[in-house]
Amino acid sequence: MQPDPGQANSDGPARDADVLGYRAAAGLLGIPVGTLYAWVHQRRIPYYRLGPRSVRFSRSAMLTWLEQHAVGAASFAGGRR
Repeated sequence: MQPDPGQANSDGPARDADVLGYRAAAGLLGIPVGTLYAWVHQRRIPYYRLGPRSVRFSRSAMLTWLEQHAVGAASFAGGRR
């Protein structure tokens, strides 16, 4: 059985399920792959560069990043409706 191209193999220190390629990472975030490419170029999201054209993402680091960028609900106590 062939490995999923969106995930790295288990030769590295991280588990298979925690290392993602562009397609799997974009799917996790619910964004287009092109947006993820732009965010990597802008260094807006955590990633690992394994070579000049090889980028991987940690699922746990991305979920932490996503939580850190959550926007809370505004409080409208005594405010306008």
